[in-house]
Amino acid sequence: PALDFATLIDEVLHQLDPQANLLAAAPVKLAAVQQHLRQQPHLLVVDNLETVADYVTLLPDLRALTRPSKILITTRHLPTQSDDLFCYPLPELSAADAFQLLRHEGAVRGFAPLRQATDEQLQPIYQVVGGNPLALKLVVGQLRVLPLAQVLHNLQAAQGKKIEALYTYIYWQSWQLLDEGSRQLWLTM
Repeated sequence: PALDFATLIDEVLHQLDPQANLLAAAPVKLAAVQQHLRQQPHLLVVDNLETVADYVTLLPDLRALTRPSKILITTRHLPTQSDDLFCYPLPELSAADAFQLLRHEGAVRGFAPLRQATDEQLQPIYQVVGGNPLALKLVVGQLRVLPLAQVLHNLQAAQGKKIEALYTYIYWQSWQLLDEGSRQLWLTM
């Protein structure tokens, strides 16, 4: 679901003042947030703002929350550049960094074969997925139930497509691995 400004204000107000009345009128909550952000500068982080419509709707409202506070927005879609907006596109991870992430995920998930894998063993994953951190993590999740050769074979069908198509393909593959109870739990979450 798309993030709207009212929801964002409620979340920020709750984080700034857990005792705040979230049932107050929207202008009252906005004024409270603006007062907090003017009294003491903050860095607000809006993570995974994914649709262009979100920018069109939220950017003008977000500007009212800056000075002296700042806002960091993460997204896969770059907004239109303006004087008060600095865009910094992050490149994919290098092979070495991707290998470190794969090993770290293997350690976190208690998956020794991945944690102990050599660069040569991890290279095929990088060749298919690239250095996109989310895609790499999703592949690690599949390695818990499928052999590497099968995961790589499945991913090669999505290779060369836009990253959104790769995510869709990886999530679809993950969905297929779930039993009905797990699917219902995922839908509930």
